[in-house]
Amino acid sequence: MAAGRSVLPGWSPTAPHLPTWLMFLSLEEERGKGLSKWMMQEIDTHPDLQGLRRWMLGTRDAHGLYEQFGWTVMPEEQRARFMQRHFPEVYR
Repeated sequence: MAAGRSVLPGWSPTAPHLPTWLMFLSLEEERGKGLSKWMMQEIDTHPDLQGLRRWMLGTRDAHGLYEQFGWTVMPEEQRARFMQRHFPEVYR
């Protein structure tokens, strides 16, 4: 990994009965090194993360990765329940 660059995984702290959000930032230059698969394996087997009812994430192009670990696209009727506040100008 280049100096000063990192891959940042994480999950939201939550109670087992609430949805858990997986957050994962992968830098383009780190792709293809198996880091995402390794992280998903670690999350799947971590004892503190067992028994959670629902996990959620958003991805632009890694559907195939997450499908390998049992993730599925949410049905349309569930997607309609979620809202966002988006401020695209923040990073300009």
